[in-house]
Amino acid sequence: VSDEEAEAEPTESEVASPVEEYASLFSLIRLYLQSETIRRRMVFL
Repeated sequence: VSDEEAEAEPTESEVASPVEEYASLFSLIRLYLQSETIRRRMVFL
């Protein structure tokens, strides 16, 4: 039953998925940059 309900409203997921993807990408990039800066500081120290 849950699968049928999910297929009944595809527009919502289609509209929400790109926004969620961009948000996750942004957070991943920010975390990567933070880890890179911390790693560089550790190396220089």
